[in-house]
Amino acid sequence: MITTQLSKIGEVSVRYGISSRTLRYYEEIGLIASIREPNSAKRLYSQEMLRRLELILLLKQLSFSVKDISAVLLASELSRAVGVFCNKLGEVQREISNMLVLRELLERYVELLQEQGVAKGNAIGLLLEQSKRINLDVAAMFREGELNIETEESGRMEHQLVKLEDHQVRFIELKPVKVAYYQTTAGNQPEDEAWNVLYAWVKKKGLDRLPATRYFGFNQPGAQNEHGYEMWATVGEDTEPSGEVRIKQVSGGLYAVSSLYGLDIPEAWNRLNEWVQSSKYQPGPGQWLEEHFLFNGEMFVNEAFQLDLYYPIAVQAKG
Repeated sequence: MITTQLSKIGEVSVRYGISSRTLRYYEEIGLIASIREPNSAKRLYSQEMLRRLELILLLKQLSFSVKDISAVLLASELSRAVGVFCNKLGEVQREISNMLVLRELLERYVELLQEQGVAKGNAIGLLLEQSKRINLDVAAMFREGELNIETEESGRMEHQLVKLEDHQVRFIELKPVKVAYYQTTAGNQPEDEAWNVLYAWVKKKGLDRLPATRYFGFNQPGAQNEHGYEMWATVGEDTEPSGEVRIKQVSGGLYAVSSLYGLDIPEAWNRLNEWVQSSKYQPGPGQWLEEHFLFNGEMFVNEAFQLDLYYPIAVQAKG
């Protein structure tokens, strides 16, 4: 009979304050494993498996998902486990930043109502009237870093520790294609202005209903080196320009491509650039591109978005 240093499922359940059902679930999805006595259905757990369970419970306390816990347990290299932790750190930091913005907005609205001393019937009108100004003020304040929320150091740590793995980068050849494009340096967010103008043109032309239409963008400074952005939409050979939107032919080329979903875009570009620089491939002469994806005509879903980053590489590898 197997008895040495083994614990029964009931004993484990009591010791760690979790249900037998949860233990069986962890076993079903491969997080832990039990040992069965001969001719018995009883589950027994080794000391090694109890240590593994303690790690699982620790990660649960840190709000790791089952998928993330599995990634940590199965990581063959320390860097992979560190990457999971850093991704979680980035997720928490973004949640903190969002909550700080929300707190600032609520404080502004409370201050507005208290200062005005408005009657109940006029409060709705006042809030709606001032909402755009308040939202823009708060957004500008956070963009300019007027609130010290201590993200710089954690951002540096994430950048230093989390690197792209080879399996996270794929290679795509873009064929020569004709595109409609619009470039602007207007406003604090020229990306939004470029997208709004181009997509309105795309919808007017009915190109939004074509499954082959793709959308690309990239930073394009203005004449005075001010921040700007250019948006593309792929079009057919017979498409003609109109209004502010022009047409041009782009040559395409070979690209190293990685995806991001709702993450920091400059940080994602830094990681892809580091991957290319440390790989056997030479950077190519083409334009760095961001491919935008739509969901029912919207770029954002639940305040998140998806991009594919295209880094041009040379056909020939490094010598």
